[in-house]
Amino acid sequence: VVVSTKSPKSDKQYVWEGEAGKSSFTIREETDPEKLIPRGTRLTLYLK
Repeated sequence: VVVSTKSPKSDKQYVWEGEAGKSSFTIREETDPEKLIPRGTRLTLYLK
């Protein structure tokens, strides 16, 4: 699962990534201009 979120009051967008069956996740700042969203949250769920 990947969750991207950006506040309309900030220039920064953050991405939370986790994998099924693992007890860890990563949070990073998005730097790819093609993946930036204007504001809000995008949830991407990968299904088998």
